[in-house]
Amino acid sequence: FMSLQKRRKAKIRHFYAHWCMKEAYVKMTALMAPWLQQMEFRNILDPMPASQPSLSADGRANGDWGEIFTDVEIWHCGTKVRDVKMELQAFRDDYMIATTVLAPQPHLLPFRELDIKHDVYPFAGTERK
Repeated sequence: FMSLQKRRKAKIRHFYAHWCMKEAYVKMTALMAPWLQQMEFRNILDPMPASQPSLSADGRANGDWGEIFTDVEIWHCGTKVRDVKMELQAFRDDYMIATTVLAPQPHLLPFRELDIKHDVYPFAGTERK
C-alpha cells in the first residue's frame, strides 16, 4: 500500500498535470474565455519525473527530461476536440511542461536544448557578446 504522504504527493502531481494542460490550452487560444469551465481533459496520466530511470525510444538516457504523455483527450461541452494535439512532459523531479498545437499532427517534435548565442541571437536582429 502507498503511504499517506505518497498518496498526497501523487494527488498534487496529478492536479498539476491538469493545471499544465489547461494553461497550455489557454495560451494556445490566447484568451481567457468563459467557456473554459466546459473544457475537460480526459485520460491524463502524470508523466514520471526524470529522477525515475528511463530511456528514450532509441535507448539513450533522458537526463533532465522525464516521461512524455501524449494520449490526453480534450472535450468541450461533451464533444471531443479533434484538431488539437497536446503533450505533457516531466522535467527534472518537480516540473511538467505542456505543449499544445492547433493541428491534427501525429506527433510533436521532442524538446531540445538551445544555445542562446547560436540558436536565438542570430534571429534577434542584434549581435550579443
